[in-house]
Amino acid sequence: MDVARSRAKLGTMLVLATVLGLAIVNAAVFAVRYMYGTVNYSGAATPADGAACTGFFTGTLTLPDGSQLSAGTNSNAVEYNTTSIEVQLSTKACTWRLNNVEYDLYQEAYVTIHPKSGTWYYEDILGFGYVSSLSNPPTAYVTIKVEETTISQATDAKLIVYKVSGGSATPVGALDLKQAGETLSVTMNANEALRLDLNITYSGSANTNNGNTGTETFKLAFYVSQSSETPP
Repeated sequence: MDVARSRAKLGTMLVLATVLGLAIVNAAVFAVRYMYGTVNYSGAATPADGAACTGFFTGTLTLPDGSQLSAGTNSNAVEYNTTSIEVQLSTKACTWRLNNVEYDLYQEAYVTIHPKSGTWYYEDILGFGYVSSLSNPPTAYVTIKVEETTISQATDAKLIVYKVSGGSATPVGALDLKQAGETLSVTMNANEALRLDLNITYSGSANTNNGNTGTETFKLAFYVSQSSETPP
């Protein structure tokens, strides 16, 4: 992996869309990734390294050391007979090649689900990885923030986060998707991933007044830094 180092002391949020390949070396600089969610409810209501090589993925990655990392294995799983979970990845943030195979992490992920009446748990629909080939890679400090949400009809809506390392998944926390501004912080070592689940509940039925249909959305920002400072 080629690493471009910045010597500028930036005091603002770093958006990788404009600075791909930048290694974060200043304590006040954060790499940002976005996850967009769409809830269609019904019935019930370039090379980089260090913390710059972070982003979304689905399935299994072969890492620079030859080991494998899996998350987002249900990114296109069937929900019912006619609908499936929809995950689209956009804009490469980090790329590496092994045996002529390219592997990528992405800056943005767009997720659409279609819950009906009751509680629905969407397991392992998206992964967020940190990959490095450095001999002494830094710790990545990740803060996930609910930047925008229109979710009001759901009685409960949470992002459930697990850390994946060495083939095992350990729960690290949950984020209320109905509360704009809420945050969840987690540290990641190189070649680890976060497994992202969704848990959402709609009440009522087609025979009641609240048996409506519609669309609700949320936007999450994933701030990544090599320091533990609070993101903006």
